Amino acid sequence: MEILDSLVLDYMGQVYLQDISPDGSKFLAYDQPTKTFLVFGNNGEIISELTLNGEGPGKYGDYHISKPVFLDEESFLVLSDNGHFRYDLEGRLIKHYGPDFHGGSRFIVSSGRNTVKIEGEKVVSWFQGRSNDLGFSIQRQIESRQLEMLNLGTGEYEPIVPFPKESMFSSKSHLFHDVHTRPILASSKEALYVSFSSEPKIFTYSGAGFGAPKSIVSLPFEVFHQAEGVEQDMGDGAFDITDFYYGQIRTLDYIADNRFLIAYAEGLPIEEVKSLHEQYKDDMRKFFEEIRKINKEHLRVWDGQQLSKDLEVPEYFGLLAKVDGEELWYDLDYQKRENDYTVFYKVKLIQE
Repeated sequence: MEILDSLVLDYMGQVYLQDISPDGSKFLAYDQPTKTFLVFGNNGEIISELTLNGEGPGKYGDYHISKPVFLDEESFLVLSDNGHFRYDLEGRLIKHYGPDFHGGSRFIVSSGRNTVKIEGEKVVSWFQGRSNDLGFSIQRQIESRQLEMLNLGTGEYEPIVPFPKESMFSSKSHLFHDVHTRPILASSKEALYVSFSSEPKIFTYSGAGFGAPKSIVSLPFEVFHQAEGVEQDMGDGAFDITDFYYGQIRTLDYIADNRFLIAYAEGLPIEEVKSLHEQYKDDMRKFFEEIRKINKEHLRVWDGQQLSKDLEVPEYFGLLAKVDGEELWYDLDYQKRENDYTVFYKVKLIQE
């Protein structure tokens, strides 16, 4: 990585970059402690501070369940259990896209990119609820669709992407929790790319076909501890802390020319996780510290043939916030640097 630039905001908080407008002139960030969205320009000047959560006209509900995305230079989209909400840069509601089913999250990663734009006036989201009445069952696993496609022109939702027959999550004998099957999304002008968190594969969908993938890539991770599932007559839908320490694909980003940036954790053998949990059950902070020491994390480029070596990331960088082709934006790691201002870092991938 080569550091190209940094963007500084005269704002004190724990601020995380959400998205950048298509022309690169506007930025959207979220101050987690105050639940405030910040809109600012590429010179760091704050345009507006928005409180959009809560009940009442123009509000999306108690919490959002995805990083918002810019639809154009003047509006962005927020997803909650109540549907998608389109706002202008002053926080005025342009349109609420209410679903034709009752939204209900079983497992939430609100900081994840759970919505992506695809061709035309459409977005695809990990938006649960349509199949919740089937419970934790083989029937839901086989019959449900994992994503919802919203047509912004008509306001209609369409369930898409069942578990492919090539995925271990299409099993008719073993059930898998949402912790393991969470869709990890990416998109390009040509296609939608889907990975499921605990399976090292990329499924590609393009054109009008979202029932079966156009292509499948198996990622050659050297170590990746996959979830095993539970037998169907033993599953009750419950999961515990140890379920989070199988291998996990954290993020998937399309760069260009069929290259992807992939962040993943190897995970650990379940017996080892349970042993550590039993050892430190009275001191969970110590448990998390020990897990972090041994659960190796990687950030690599996949070029369609092989994985790169791990990219070297400066230690004061926080989360990878946005990928725009060869250019990446990072949040600050607030645990390693305490500032009276907010800064984001722009870097470029360099091929050696």
